[in-house]
Amino acid sequence: MACGGIANEGFDPSTVFEKASGWVKERVHDERHFTARWLKQIEEATGVNRCIIAQSVAGIVTLSLCCAQQPFFICNGVLVAFPCILLFVYPEECPKKEHLTIYWVCFGILTALDGALKKLPGYYHIKLLLMLLLFVEPFRLVDKIEKIAEEANRRNNCENTNDATRTAKSDVMRATKMKSSPKEEKKKEESAAQPAPPSQETLALPPEPLNGPEQRPAEAAPAPVSEENKPAEASKVDSREKEPIKEEVKQENEMPKGLLSPSIITDQSRTETKSPTQKTAVESFSTTDIPGNSRFRGENPMTNNRSYRLPLTPGVDNKDIEPANNLRDLIVFPTEKIVFNAPFDFDNITYHIKVTNNSLHRMAFAIKCNCIPRIICYPPHGILASKETIAVAVTCQKILEFSEGVVKDDRIAIEYVIMSNKDQRKEFTFELLHSSETRCRKNLAIEYNP
Repeated sequence: MACGGIANEGFDPSTVFEKASGWVKERVHDERHFTARWLKQIEEATGVNRCIIAQSVAGIVTLSLCCAQQPFFICNGVLVAFPCILLFVYPEECPKKEHLTIYWVCFGILTALDGALKKLPGYYHIKLLLMLLLFVEPFRLVDKIEKIAEEANRRNNCENTNDATRTAKSDVMRATKMKSSPKEEKKKEESAAQPAPPSQETLALPPEPLNGPEQRPAEAAPAPVSEENKPAEASKVDSREKEPIKEEVKQENEMPKGLLSPSIITDQSRTETKSPTQKTAVESFSTTDIPGNSRFRGENPMTNNRSYRLPLTPGVDNKDIEPANNLRDLIVFPTEKIVFNAPFDFDNITYHIKVTNNSLHRMAFAIKCNCIPRIICYPPHGILASKETIAVAVTCQKILEFSEGVVKDDRIAIEYVIMSNKDQRKEFTFELLHSSETRCRKNLAIEYNP
């Protein structure tokens, strides 16, 4: 079972084991997690190494599931206790609501199958392992399930939109027919009531001879039309026929630019109405499209590593930006916020920020965010030489259902430390941030302009 970058490079057991063990070690040593803080307190109280304590707890749980008469209570008790502790005691460490919902749904499905599968040997070990794989790197099954649910939701929305479009079109056509039918009937009635004008042949016929017994008074024959008068009369008729056409053309010419009559709007007219000087919109590009930058292959590390996540709390504004006010500091531009413009459901939107190391020493930095995967950055971490400047791409993923209440607190934070001159490592690790007591932070608010 491989996912993320492993799926792109092929299944490598050593890589999977390395990432999984790294995830476990992070929960044991990284004090941002409550498990590491609890193990530290036990270590200080007993003097036993925290690694040995963690291994002992895992062994006790494993043996209890094998030997206990009611392993049901032990397994389900562990699976309920941990999310409840995160939800009510340490809410800042709790996963986002979508992942927590997926966890409870999976737990409910497996618990409903306990009665039928509990006789299988090692069933509760398998259940505990499956629930653990929802969040363990590099598997992160919760992300896979979330993507499947989002894709299904997107397809459902597209089908509903198509149905609504078809219904709206049929309603418009029906209303157009209802509006046009009375006018057409009225025109037909008026044309039927008016007598037909005499033809030129009828006007040119001579009068009937008076040979009958009853002689009626002779009617005056119409005066012959001269050849000189015929063009004038024809021109008058033509001018009357052309007047409505001229008025229609004049009305179309007087319409505001960019607007066309509904009856003549077609794909061809849309393309033809563009002026030759009008510029087409340029698609946004990533930092990997900038010359000299290497393209990142695989899944962005921000989507599968909790080290890049921030708690859902407001940030701190940054004021000083000039190099004179930021000696031996990191300069980030823009300094206060990034604004993404709508539409948000059309395509991914990417803007760039400039990060400069204005100090005389090397710096290690990592970009964290409280709204992953809605907002991700690349590169998410790195080591900057003195006076070095890089461009960081900040990408807003597609937002199918935009809500101000959900995105109002979105922000990113750049955490950084000044490295010692003795430390010449070239690859970034979070150990650089955790081992330094002078870790600094720059906050950038994320705003959305709908």
